[in-house]
Amino acid sequence: MAKKRRKIDSSISDYIYNIDLSYDLAKVFEEVKDTPTAPYFPQNPYKDSWFKNTKTWLHGRIENIGPEVQNIVDQIKELTESKDVVPKLVRQLAGSLLPLHTDLRKVTARYNLCAVNIQLTTEVAPVEFEEIGVVEPYRCALLNIIKRHGVPMITEERIYIKNSIYDIPYDVALSNYLKNK
Repeated sequence: MAKKRRKIDSSISDYIYNIDLSYDLAKVFEEVKDTPTAPYFPQNPYKDSWFKNTKTWLHGRIENIGPEVQNIVDQIKELTESKDVVPKLVRQLAGSLLPLHTDLRKVTARYNLCAVNIQLTTEVAPVEFEEIGVVEPYRCALLNIIKRHGVPMITEERIYIKNSIYDIPYDVALSNYLKNK
């Protein structure tokens, strides 16, 4: 039996918030579709971690940022007042799940504090937060990735852009978004 999905509204805004950005989804997909992806975190020091070189969770930094992706990054920076947004392409393969985890991981000399995810596939998977359960699928949302979250088993490949924000935490990004939208 499928878990009941919570509506994304103000009652769960400490976890996830739908945001409005202006972009052409087809152009975004065209710009990023050839971004190379590889298993996430192959050098994970935790040998028993699900994320240790998993073959179903693939990441790739978008090195050649096209105009539509740049437009997204610029909007995120303006609306959240972040100065450090890095877009990445993420693929979760069909028939897989993403276990509960936090994204608080030091990348070089900084931490990924929150993210704006933009779903690129037609079939959009829900997200699950440990404290509040499964949330309805979203197209474009600011996520509090410091809270334990995951994705239930999916039947179709999930592709999205994760715009990692490194300089401000979720609550500040959300407050700035609400002030600037």
